[in-house]
Amino acid sequence: MVNIRKAIALLIVVGFFTVVASASAVADSWVMVAKSTTTQERQYVDPDSIQVLEQIKGSPTHIRLKTSWGFEADPDSLSVAMTEYLCQQSQYRDVVVNGKTTGDRWQPLGEDLLNRAAMEYGCKSNTP
Repeated sequence: MVNIRKAIALLIVVGFFTVVASASAVADSWVMVAKSTTTQERQYVDPDSIQVLEQIKGSPTHIRLKTSWGFEADPDSLSVAMTEYLCQQSQYRDVVVNGKTTGDRWQPLGEDLLNRAAMEYGCKSNTP
């Protein structure tokens, strides 16, 4: 009888930690930072994911954050990435896209206004 009680108690504890772990794994708080007026594509950032990797005098120079983008009319077009930005150089690289490591090299943002909005949001959110 004692072993059954211990087993039940163990299952309850394991179940509790499983629920807590799974809840925190999906606890993204996406913020829309840009929307294309011509294609209806949207760009999102998860502010809780922002990591400052390098900074100078308190201003971030290299950050990493979760980004997401897709077309409003097509929910299947949604992509999620872990992206790094070099704030002063206006460069980015997607480290992981839709769960797959990319090995991307640094690229200029160019005319990509949605991606630029994500970079500006991330780089400014950690400044004093």
